[in-house]
Amino acid sequence: MLGPPRYFSYYPFAGSERFARRSDLYNRIIFVHIGAMSAANKIVRHGIEAEKSAQLEFFKLAQRFRNATDPKEAKRIGDQLGRMVLGS
Repeated sequence: MLGPPRYFSYYPFAGSERFARRSDLYNRIIFVHIGAMSAANKIVRHGIEAEKSAQLEFFKLAQRFRNATDPKEAKRIGDQLGRMVLGS
């Protein structure tokens, strides 16, 4: 990550540091914000994918519940569905 720009208002060319213009500062700020938005976008995307996979798992379990013929299996699957919906 880039550090803050160094301003040399009195001696702009002294030493090995180059004079930082205002546009350099704005570019750095913009790049930092773009990086933050990219990271936030990745988090949101992973959250959406996790939600879709949980939804798919729920629908598969609901289908198994509808197709269950054994009452004990239907109760077990119903309990699993309840845990998915209500938590714990």
